[in-house]
Amino acid sequence: TKLFFVISGSFATGLGIGIAQSLFRAGGNAILNTIENVKNAISGLVSEAFTSISETENIMVSLNSLMASELVMSGQFENVADAEEEAAKNAKEMFGWVTKLAIVSPFEKQDILNVVQMGMGFGISSENVKALTQSTVDWAAASGKSAAEMDSVMRAIGQISGGAVVAKEDLNQLRDAGLPAAAILAKMRGQSQGQFLQDVTDGAVKSTDAITMLTQYLNGQFNGAAAKAGGTLSGLTSSLRDIKSERLGQLFQPITDTLVK
Repeated sequence: TKLFFVISGSFATGLGIGIAQSLFRAGGNAILNTIENVKNAISGLVSEAFTSISETENIMVSLNSLMASELVMSGQFENVADAEEEAAKNAKEMFGWVTKLAIVSPFEKQDILNVVQMGMGFGISSENVKALTQSTVDWAAASGKSAAEMDSVMRAIGQISGGAVVAKEDLNQLRDAGLPAAAILAKMRGQSQGQFLQDVTDGAVKSTDAITMLTQYLNGQFNGAAAKAGGTLSGLTSSLRDIKSERLGQLFQPITDTLVK
């Protein structure tokens, strides 16, 4: 009996030690896995932050150039070099406006920036580009259109702005993007579509009038649609990505500023 208790005690002690060792190893592995996961998460955030900062810097270079060109073309400065300081202020303001619109809309910041840059690239003033971009984003959000279709609309409007009168090709491009411009403009001018298209053929529809009417139509029909669509699940997902990118950039910007000095 005594031998039985000795053997039983030894077995229990060995089993206890074995279990303890197994638990220790399992706990140690869990801790190591947790540390590795945290390290990978931090590394991913750092990488994402630096990518965001790099993209922002490239965007600002482009916006600065567009704003400087606008200032020179408007006669406020003689050359781009003289306009740099004022252009940088205007570019920062435009970037902030785009960021806010991206956060409240279902589109991402780069989608909206593409529209802005395209419009300014056609020589449309920054203020008019903002109005057109807001209208286009509202229209796209309400109609379920894509970022590519927004680009197509701004491209067509840019082409219209480059001439004195409206061309049928521009109307066709707007139609293909989902905006029936010919029907819209005809109605706003109190004409049948056939009469309107004949006026277009005759060169009797001024570009400035057409752009003004299209903007009025979009504002009247879709004003505020982007903000409403931003409240949907897909819109919130897009907004969260924009907010995350913005906050990471702000957090790590001082670090990159130090590194490049």
